Amino acid sequence: MSPESHGNALPVGYRLHWYRIGGVLGQGGFGITYEAFDTNLEKPVAIKEYLPTEFAVREQDTTVRPFTEDRRKMFDWGLSRFLQEARTLAKFHHPNIVLVHNVFEKNGTAYMVMAYEQGETLNQLFKLGRMDSEKDLLRIIHPLLDGLVHVHEAGFIHRDIKPPNIYIRLDGSPVLIDFGSARFAIGGETKALTSLVTPGFAPFEQYNAEAGKQGPWTDIYGLGATLYTAINRGRAPVDAIIRGHARIEGKPDPMEPAVEIGKGRYSETFLLAIDAALGFTPVERPKTVAAWRALFPTLEERPAELKPEIRSEAEIPTVIHKVEKDSERPRGGGISKWLAISVAVLAIAGGIYFVQTWQQSTTPTPEQQQFTSAEQQREVQEAARLALDAEIKRKQQEEQEARLVREAELKEQAVEQQRLATQVADERVRLEQERARLSAEDAIRRQQARIDELLVRTDKALASSRLTSPAGDNAMEYLQAILKLDADNLQARRGIGRVVSRYLKLAENAGEQGKWGNAKVYIDKADAIEPGAEAVLMARDKLAQQQADAQMKRNQQTELERKRIEEKNKQIEDAIRLAEKEAFFEGVLPIALVAYGETKKRSVDYTSGKLKLIFEKSLKKMSLNEEIELLASVVEVSLFSEKLYLESGVSLCRSNPVSMIFGIYFDHWMGGKTGELILAGFDCTTKQYTKRSYAVEFDRSTSKWGPSWKKAVISFVRDTDIFNKVRKAYKGRTYRK
Repeated sequence: MSPESHGNALPVGYRLHWYRIGGVLGQGGFGITYEAFDTNLEKPVAIKEYLPTEFAVREQDTTVRPFTEDRRKMFDWGLSRFLQEARTLAKFHHPNIVLVHNVFEKNGTAYMVMAYEQGETLNQLFKLGRMDSEKDLLRIIHPLLDGLVHVHEAGFIHRDIKPPNIYIRLDGSPVLIDFGSARFAIGGETKALTSLVTPGFAPFEQYNAEAGKQGPWTDIYGLGATLYTAINRGRAPVDAIIRGHARIEGKPDPMEPAVEIGKGRYSETFLLAIDAALGFTPVERPKTVAAWRALFPTLEERPAELKPEIRSEAEIPTVIHKVEKDSERPRGGGISKWLAISVAVLAIAGGIYFVQTWQQSTTPTPEQQQFTSAEQQREVQEAARLALDAEIKRKQQEEQEARLVREAELKEQAVEQQRLATQVADERVRLEQERARLSAEDAIRRQQARIDELLVRTDKALASSRLTSPAGDNAMEYLQAILKLDADNLQARRGIGRVVSRYLKLAENAGEQGKWGNAKVYIDKADAIEPGAEAVLMARDKLAQQQADAQMKRNQQTELERKRIEEKNKQIEDAIRLAEKEAFFEGVLPIALVAYGETKKRSVDYTSGKLKLIFEKSLKKMSLNEEIELLASVVEVSLFSEKLYLESGVSLCRSNPVSMIFGIYFDHWMGGKTGELILAGFDCTTKQYTKRSYAVEFDRSTSKWGPSWKKAVISFVRDTDIFNKVRKAYKGRTYRK
């Protein structure tokens, strides 16, 4: 089921007790079905609302009522039938009948809460070319027949079985929905017959209450028509009215039998069961679901393969077709078959049999050549013709008798109507005059009552500051509505002046708070109500003066702030110059020493003090220690990478008064007494990065280094000349500690 949108429906989100309304699933002549949500049980449901649109309407407050009191009787009758049927359906607990959870009255009408079924209608599947094989159709027809048995035993009939009212769930099981839409026929008083039936799926007795009593055979016709549509590639059977006219005129039934349409694609047993359900009169159909079910094959009886037999038009013989009831159908062929049909036609009673004539064959089929003769065929056809003539004459006689009775009744009614005509005419004139007088007085009272109501709403809107918004609930709209009713209403004129004054007061308050935009909006709204009013013009002038004064005050404050900032910046610059002057005389090159203390295999035990000692000795040997101050100690980082080193170097450069970063770390420990020493330098000024690797001695048992450490440091400083480059770039500069 997928929601749609309908103008006469309840709004989305509307609450019916604990049910929240969603979209519309469908709408018919007597009601609307909604998708809804049960907030108590937290599950989706479907809710059907009784709303006969031909004689009832929904008010703005969602209440449903008849158009006039004359329609009240019909409305109440339909409402009671709706409630009675919902309560009856609620007793059904069958997997193939839609489940009714609840029924209640509200909004002047009634609501039926049903299970929400997920799937597609049989009609949608037919359009997609699906669900049209005999195997698929048998899988859904038997469960539906089980459900109909429960309904019929309770004294109900569906009356509107058709593909759109059969849902195929996601698991493939069928469910019959939309019960009782045809049960709301109001005796033909207001509803056209065509709106109570679905052409092609409704039998003749549904078009005319005199045509025959309705019962289970009525639903059998609708379900048979559904199967006929499936085998006929989505095309419904011929309408029962058209078939009836053909019978009266003595013409063949215009509906082609299922045994011809589905020949070669479906089993003959299956097709004969469909034709049995589509008998024109009730007596031509099975009387019960059980009787009709017996005509169907089971899934095991379905032939393994059926290939279509294509015949020319000249090869199609005349068919005299017997619609079986509960007895066995003859399965033999030859002369016995033709004789059985002949006897049946001669013994026709109550419309059990019908004749369907096709184009005569000029050349008999092989079967006819073998088992019958031309003379036998003529006898059978003549018998069928005589039986049909007798049926037509009987129906014509019944119709003639009914016409005579109706004519007599009409004559009697005409005499009575003529007698009352003068009395009715005089009374009508008097009533019209009285009605006109009362209508005029009532119009005046209603107008004054409406004006009083609008004035009350205006006062409430003004008290809540709803001057011109929101739309539909503001003072200005109420006052304009009063003036449409009474253009000279003094209270409305004064009310408009109050709205203008309120806006001007709001503009004045906003201007005092410096909210110039808001003030302008309020003045514009007042001007829109009373264009060019003197009070509005004065308010604009006052607002302009307030803006000018405020701008002058802001300019003065800005100038004072600018001077304060200039003075502050001067103090900062003086302090910087003083600090740089002091730092210049110190003349020591600050360097950060960073060591990364873990190899790729295991930790090496050394400390900040040892590294610093080696570094200082190396610098001293090169006569550089007097110019260098080591500001940082060891930083331990697991599994050092160049990316991490560069990021750490940039961070140290930003947060410390250093000119370069010197890094030491092990890499690729080789075991024994030898390892790989990585030395790196990072110039904070030029962002220059230099890296060298050296083989060094290291005694792991004593955690002591050999002399190669010191040589490696000296070699790195000398070979890369990084310290000399830093010193040259640093000479003559100042820095801050």
